[in-house]
Amino acid sequence: MNSGRLAILKDMLGNGRITADLNTGKVYNSKGKELGIKPNKRGYCRTGLYCKGHSSNYGIHEIIAVAGGMDILGLTVNHIDEIKSHNWFTNLEPMTLSDNIQYSKGVMKNRGNPYSIFSHIVDSPKLIKIWQEHHKTS
Repeated sequence: MNSGRLAILKDMLGNGRITADLNTGKVYNSKGKELGIKPNKRGYCRTGLYCKGHSSNYGIHEIIAVAGGMDILGLTVNHIDEIKSHNWFTNLEPMTLSDNIQYSKGVMKNRGNPYSIFSHIVDSPKLIKIWQEHHKTS
């Protein structure tokens, strides 16, 4: 994320105009109402934010990452399980765009064989930890 977008997002989170639930991956306005989200062409959940005369769209995963203290300046936010609607904090990690593309290709290449997918998930301590963390707090 570039510094301008990051500064606006941090400002909105810092002054309470938006809040984020790191366990559920949901974002709320200052009145406690969940923000409307709309998936973009690639399936990422996005919402529009208006601040200081400017409107901009942000990924819910980006908002959750920043709210949780993740440093994403110059980086993208990866969904560890590759499911774009799973926006809880423990399922997100910062990485470069090129690393994110390579990560996605590594997971995607196994999608044609259901046994490959299953073994990838079962053999991944990171995914098991995410699942356990999410299900103990939900």
